[in-house]
Amino acid sequence: MNRPFHLLCLSWLAAIFAAGLGVPPLLGLGLGGLGLGAAVCLGRLNRRWGALLLGLALGFASLAAYHQQVLDPLHPWEGRTAQLTGVVEEVTPGAGEARTVLRVTWPGGPARGVRAQAYLGGSPELRPGDEVSFAATLYLQEQPAQLAQGTPLRAVAAGAISPSGHRQTLTALLSGYREQVRGHITARLPGPEGLVASALVTGDTGLLPSGLREAYARTGISHLLAASGMHLVVLTGMLDRLLALTALTRRQRGVAGMAAAVAFVAFTGFPYSMVRAGIMAVVCRVALLLGRENDSLNALGLAVALILLPNPYAAYSVSLQLSYLATMGLCGLSGPVTGWLSQRFWGRSRYALRERRPGAYALCSALGVTVAASLPTLPVLAQNFGQLSLVSPVVNLLAGPLADLALVLGLCCGLLGFVPGLSLFTSILALGLGWSVGAMNWLAQAFGALPFAAFPLRGWGSLLWLAAAELVALLLAVLRASRRLRRYAACLLAVPLLAGTLAHQALWSGAVELLVPNWGSAVAVACGSQGALLGAPASRYESQQIQAFFQSRGVEELSLVVVRQREDRYADPVRTLEEAFPTVHAVALEQSAGFEASLFGRLRVWAGEDSRLVELQLENLRLAKAFEAVPARAHLLINHQNQLVEAPGMAFPQDSRYFSGTVIPIGGG
Repeated sequence: MNRPFHLLCLSWLAAIFAAGLGVPPLLGLGLGGLGLGAAVCLGRLNRRWGALLLGLALGFASLAAYHQQVLDPLHPWEGRTAQLTGVVEEVTPGAGEARTVLRVTWPGGPARGVRAQAYLGGSPELRPGDEVSFAATLYLQEQPAQLAQGTPLRAVAAGAISPSGHRQTLTALLSGYREQVRGHITARLPGPEGLVASALVTGDTGLLPSGLREAYARTGISHLLAASGMHLVVLTGMLDRLLALTALTRRQRGVAGMAAAVAFVAFTGFPYSMVRAGIMAVVCRVALLLGRENDSLNALGLAVALILLPNPYAAYSVSLQLSYLATMGLCGLSGPVTGWLSQRFWGRSRYALRERRPGAYALCSALGVTVAASLPTLPVLAQNFGQLSLVSPVVNLLAGPLADLALVLGLCCGLLGFVPGLSLFTSILALGLGWSVGAMNWLAQAFGALPFAAFPLRGWGSLLWLAAAELVALLLAVLRASRRLRRYAACLLAVPLLAGTLAHQALWSGAVELLVPNWGSAVAVACGSQGALLGAPASRYESQQIQAFFQSRGVEELSLVVVRQREDRYADPVRTLEEAFPTVHAVALEQSAGFEASLFGRLRVWAGEDSRLVELQLENLRLAKAFEAVPARAHLLINHQNQLVEAPGMAFPQDSRYFSGTVIPIGGG
């Protein structure tokens, strides 16, 4: 763990997160540079300290440069309306308007253009490469996780969208290839199996059914569907075996493997996890070709440093965090964990077990790799997904080989679809693909249906407890603590967990919670087993997030309190929710002359005749949801763009980590 590039990467990440906690980048840069200069002058600078101090200086310097070059020129445009001209770069399948990314320019703006996350309302269907023109109100992204995606700007359309042509950019070309590969797979494998197989190959998970997505999350195997280093390892491994049958030299095979890795990273759209894996693959193969030592930790540190250099906020990308921590765990923990399992269950070292019982060693190695990759990622998974899968090691062990097989067959089906005359052979491969993906889906649904499959971890106290438990376990393992001491530590850790769980249940059982989707058109309300929907979701993606929120809160029945037009009830986003939950009440606001109702026996809801505003009251707390730009007298106003406006002196607790929105608890039981 003490490789120079790896230490540089760790200190670089520490500098970025320290800046996120309030340390000014210029102050941090000065302190880092001062420490580095002092170490040089005193002659006490070795490789480790040099890497740590240089990483701190580079971390703060990259932040200062990013603010100066990217963010500062955009500040004068905050809240202003401009006539934008742009080219569509990304449209996530199934996400609708919420995931449209454009590179835009406007009079007086940066000449090179800015990547913006656009909210286009009822715009025509767009594809990467489409050129559009529209008036929009501009807002700077506020959260580091939003800046991590390389979109420092939000553009909210203030008028009609005018398509003006199509430009064949690299992004459009790669997106077209992914769409064709997805079509080749789903044409031969319809239904959920085809959607999962195409997600496995392309990394696009937007079209997955929400129920299946939740099952994969509860069992801890969602990473199998995200573009990651696993895809690259399987692809390059398959290519190496095929090229070994040819007359190519070792050097030529290595170059071909690097070219294939770069091509696949481009095919998946350059997500951070794939870029990290691609850089590591190229660095390690170059080292082997040059006869140098293959140092995975140094390659990992170099890869992450190269990603952070142009955009330091990439450190807040969940995919990069998971990829980095999982790879670090594989490099540093897989060997010791495999050795412990070998000694524990077979009474032999892993080396002796590999020689005498290869099958047992393969099982130990597979389980060791799963545990080593999972342990470091647990706090990040709990923070960003709100649950900790208890069946993940077992399901990963069973589903991992199936995912490898499905990935190979899916790539073959998708790529052979471009070759005329191979339709029969491709259909035969699709049979194996359907079997392997079907088995994965069955594992996810069977284990995900278990009541103990996942443990909810959403509060910051629970996350701190999890991080402390991992640190204590690591310390006990390093110190080779006795069994008695380990049991004592486990009991001590169990006490705050149980106390916190009981206190949370006592304080918040029966709480009323609101989900306000980011820039959506609806608001979800949950209390116990009952839920309510205010308004109609504007997109399938928004509907999926609301459904996931209801499921996480244990909602069993739904009231459609405000469906603004009767036909909206049968539009796809609302129908998705009606199919998932029994609907007990429905009020079409435009079909009524106002209404008043009681939800959950404690929440009063009413609306006037103009159907522009719905008001809610819980005890002395008054809230309002507006569907048009109208004022309201309330402690909390959710405006027509789902922005939160708090009354003076009011501060509502907010959690924006899940469901692509903000969760607000407004009352306990």
